[in-house]
Amino acid sequence: MKRWIISRTDHLNGVIVTLPLAGYLKSVYPDLHISFIGRAYARDIVERCKHIDQFIDREQVLKQPETLSSLDADAIVFLFPDKELAKVAHKAKIPQRVGTSSPFFQWRYCNKRVKVSAKHISEHEAQRNFKLLAPLGVEHTPTLEELPSYFGLEADPEAPKSFTRYLKKDLFNLILHPKSSDSAHNWPLEQYFALLEALPRYRFQVLVVGSEAEGELLKQKMPSIFYLPYVTNLTGKLNLTDLLGLIDAADGVIASNTGPLHLAAALGKQTLGLYAPAQNMHPERWAPLGEKAECLWKEKDCDACKKSLKCSCIQSIPVEEVLDKVKAFEK
Repeated sequence: MKRWIISRTDHLNGVIVTLPLAGYLKSVYPDLHISFIGRAYARDIVERCKHIDQFIDREQVLKQPETLSSLDADAIVFLFPDKELAKVAHKAKIPQRVGTSSPFFQWRYCNKRVKVSAKHISEHEAQRNFKLLAPLGVEHTPTLEELPSYFGLEADPEAPKSFTRYLKKDLFNLILHPKSSDSAHNWPLEQYFALLEALPRYRFQVLVVGSEAEGELLKQKMPSIFYLPYVTNLTGKLNLTDLLGLIDAADGVIASNTGPLHLAAALGKQTLGLYAPAQNMHPERWAPLGEKAECLWKEKDCDACKKSLKCSCIQSIPVEEVLDKVKAFEK
């Protein structure tokens, strides 16, 4: 039996769009054993992917390097450069250690390197991942239309369902994740509020999610959102298992380029992403992948927004355009 390790140790978005790679590998090599190394926060999501056989905490590997040796792996693929982890894999003498050709430390610790540019946005991140499989004999890259079928992500049916009391059976249950930390590349809260006020109240129940810190920010900057009778504040109340279950039970999600958006797309929900055209978050590279997923953005030069507290590019997405998309959502 082949034993491969996939390593993705950056943000949740990157982890989620990596899951189709595991699904494709299982379709080609049904007996392949796939271990996934990630950061602790990603465990609850990765373990709900039926294509991953084992999740390994990055910190555990760094504290107990013998963990890698014990896996008896044939290959490890670093989809995101990680110097400390690459060093451990090198010391463990994993036969094939695949990484990008940059940064420079990859030349020391990886014996298979692939030139993948981080600057060009003509390809989706999920497809870029497949390029790193070439040294292992996997040359095919699925199309954007094919990728969603390889997610294999399922909510835990045994998880507590305390959140279901917030769902309305006869309404469209719409989840909003309006803040991603305090990033300037979020659609403005004023526009979210205008959208909520314009929603047909007889059709929608709105659930606002996010971290506790994001919830406090919302209360400070736009408390009127939570005064609307059809809006429920769930910020700071859900772990990732709960969030996955809530999204699975709900009908749709609106957010910027965040974890909840990508989870909704992976679960086949109505998904609308609101994007800035900045190079590192452009929808050509980071669009949600799903049969019912789409995104809105305005093609502008977003470089000037890097030094600003506000992104005029994402602000230019009109409320009316978002409203039209949401009204077209079907339960």
